[in-house]
Amino acid sequence: MKDNEIFAVVAFLPVIYVYYFIVSAFFPKKKEDNFHAKPVDKDNFDDQLIDSNPGYYTDKSTCVLLGEIYERYIGHTLEEQGFAVEYNGINKGKEDGGVDLIARKDDVTAFIQCKNWGKEQTIHEKHVYQLHGAVDEERRSGNAGCIGIFCCTCKASDRAKAAAKNLGILLKDNCPMSKEYWQQNNPFKKK
Repeated sequence: MKDNEIFAVVAFLPVIYVYYFIVSAFFPKKKEDNFHAKPVDKDNFDDQLIDSNPGYYTDKSTCVLLGEIYERYIGHTLEEQGFAVEYNGINKGKEDGGVDLIARKDDVTAFIQCKNWGKEQTIHEKHVYQLHGAVDEERRSGNAGCIGIFCCTCKASDRAKAAAKNLGILLKDNCPMSKEYWQQNNPFKKK
């Protein structure tokens, strides 16, 4: 390497350092997922899963399964109230556009997001904004009777509650699955 090439590389190092600093400051590495935090004793799953607490999820397939059971529980509750329910999240998976359930009754269409999370977790405003975006898009397409409902088993932050209130989203936090429904639909129940 010639002297002028070495000088060019050395002169460029501060630029690389600044770039790395900015990228790491604004885009920190994601924390490891916490799916493997607590093992599941499937023989005593009812006792461990108090109020459908996903803190006991051990792998992603269990997490998805219990999320779907919670979606079915919320859908079942709406069906009992006369709504026709489309299970969008179960049918489309990650391509559901932030809408797990679409419930219709009379002139009302409800877009519902369900989160079956552990009690130690928190819903933040970004989750509310995602649902609002789907509701807003539906309203702009001509369905003025579209409303947004957010149901979760955990708490919502104050900012999430304020965002929901300002955006007209009904937010129901700390909304666990009924024990009766869980006992009837527990996939780990001994037969």
